[in-house]
Amino acid sequence: MNNMFRKKATLWIMMIVCFFIIPKTVLAHAYIVNSTPQENQELNKAPSEIKLEFNEVIQEGFHSIIVRDSSGERVDQGQTMIDPKNAKVMKTKLQQHLKDDIYSAEWRAVSADGHPVSGTIPFSVGKIQGSLPKGEQSTAANQLPKADTIIERVLLYTGFSFLMGSILFQLVWYRPLMGLSQQMKRRIQWLMKLALILIGAGLLIQLPLQTKANAGVAWNEAFQPNLLKETLLYTTGGTLWMINIGLLIILFVFTWKTSHALNIIPLIGLLFVKSLSGHAASTSSNMMTIIMDFVHLGSASVWVGGLAVIALLFGRDWVKTDRTHIWEAIRRFSPWALCSAGLLVFSGFINSFFIVHTLNNLFTTYYGKALLIKLALFCLMIGLGTFHYVRFRKKPKHIRAQTIKAEWLIGLLILLTTAVFTNIPSPHAPLPLPFNETKQLENGESLSLGISPNIPGSNTFEVRIRNRNGEISKDIQKIELTISKTSLFGDKQESTFNLTKNKQGIFRSKHLNLNEEGLWKIRVHGLTASFTEIKTVFNVKTNKREY
Repeated sequence: MNNMFRKKATLWIMMIVCFFIIPKTVLAHAYIVNSTPQENQELNKAPSEIKLEFNEVIQEGFHSIIVRDSSGERVDQGQTMIDPKNAKVMKTKLQQHLKDDIYSAEWRAVSADGHPVSGTIPFSVGKIQGSLPKGEQSTAANQLPKADTIIERVLLYTGFSFLMGSILFQLVWYRPLMGLSQQMKRRIQWLMKLALILIGAGLLIQLPLQTKANAGVAWNEAFQPNLLKETLLYTTGGTLWMINIGLLIILFVFTWKTSHALNIIPLIGLLFVKSLSGHAASTSSNMMTIIMDFVHLGSASVWVGGLAVIALLFGRDWVKTDRTHIWEAIRRFSPWALCSAGLLVFSGFINSFFIVHTLNNLFTTYYGKALLIKLALFCLMIGLGTFHYVRFRKKPKHIRAQTIKAEWLIGLLILLTTAVFTNIPSPHAPLPLPFNETKQLENGESLSLGISPNIPGSNTFEVRIRNRNGEISKDIQKIELTISKTSLFGDKQESTFNLTKNKQGIFRSKHLNLNEEGLWKIRVHGLTASFTEIKTVFNVKTNKREY
C-alpha cells in the first residue's frame, strides 16, 4: 500500500512535468504577406529597394535583409530599417545600376512572439540564362525544440511548480494542530531554495539561448557582448528577461529574510511574464490568450507542485502506521487539483479556439482530431480525479488500485496524444469571404448589408432595402453606418460615415474603417422620405487574408 502511493505520486510528478514541458500548441509566426519585388519576379529594371511586409509587427532587434547577386557579392547598401510608420514593414536600399542577373534577398527578423524567422526571396533583373532558384521561409513553428530549449523549460517549470507547491503547502494544504515541526520547516526551506536555484539556472541560460536563436549563431558565439546587448535592448524577450531577473532577486530576498507567504507575489509575476513571451502574445486576441496562458501556467504549477510536495515533504511519514496528517493534506489538496485540472482544460480550449478557427477544421484536420482526443482523455481523468476526491473526503480504510491504474493509463495516453498533437501543423485560417447578411425590419421590409472583400483595409460597404414584394425601396433618403471594434472589455471607439445612393436605390461607399482583423459591430441607421427611422445591427468577423 505504501509503495503504491509513493509510486503513484512519483509517476504523477513525472507525467505532469512532462505534460507541462512538451511544446505548446504552435501558432503561426511572422510571415511575409507582400514583398517588392515578389518571389521569382522577373524585372526589366532593377528596383531601388527591397521592401517586405509581414503579417504582424516585427521586433527592432536582429532584423536584416542581405541582397546578393549570382556570384555571392552583396548589392544592398548595408542598412536595414523598419518603417517608422508601419512596424510590419522592413526594407533596405540597393546599390545603383545593378546589372542583369539573378539576385536573392536573404531576410531575418524576430516575430512579435519572440521567435526568429528567416527566408530567401529570389528575383531577376533583365534577360538572364537559366531559371530562378526556389524561395524559402523557415520559422520556429516547424522545428522541434532542441535539447537546450527543453532543458531551459524543464528548469523553469519544475522550479515554478516546486515553489508554488511549497507556498500553498504551508499556507493551505498542511495545517497540523501543533504547527509545523522544525523538521518540516527545514524540508520546506530546502525545497524552496531548490526551486529558486532551478528558476535561476533556467533564466541564466535563457538569455544566451534567445540570443543564439535570434542571431542564428552557435552557442560559443551567443555570448558576444554586442549580441547580448541587442537582445536586451531591442527585443521584447530581452526586456522580459530583465524583469524576470528583478523578480528572481525579490524571491531570494523573501525566501531568506521574510515570510515565505510573500513569495506568491513575485511568483505570480514570473508566471505572468512567461505568458507574455509565448505564442499567446501574438494572436489577434492577445489580451484574451495571454490571460488564458497565465491561467494555464498557474494551474499546472499548482497541480504539479501539490503532487511534488506531498510526495517529497512527508518523507518517511509514508511508511508510518499513523498517516492521518498525510490523508488530511491530500484531502485539502484534492479540490485544488480538481479545480486546476478544470482550468487547464478550459484555458487550453479557449486558446485552441484561436488556432483551429472553424468547427470544420476541428473534425476534418489531424490537428483538430488530436485536440478532440486529448480533450476526451482529459475529461476522463478529471472524472477519476472527482471520484478520488469523494473517496478522500473521509479517511478511507483501503483503496482499490484499479481506478488509480486507470488514471495512470489515461495520463500516459494524454502524454502520447500531446506529443503527436504538438507536432501536427495547425490549420490555416479560412480565406475571408465577402460579408453578406439580411435582416428583417419591423415594418416588414428587409435590409441587406454587404462588405467586400471583408479584410483589414479598404472595403466597399453596400446596403439594400427591399419592400415586402422583394423590390428595391427607393424612398430611403439616408443610410448611415456606425462601426466599432468588439473586444473582451467592451467596444472600442466608434466611427460613423454615410453611404452614397445610386440611381437603383442602392447605397454604397468605400471606406478604411475596418482597419484590423477581429469582430466588428456595425449599426445601420436609415431615414425614409416620411422621416421614418430604420435601425438594425450586424456583427461582422473580419479575417486577415492568408498569402
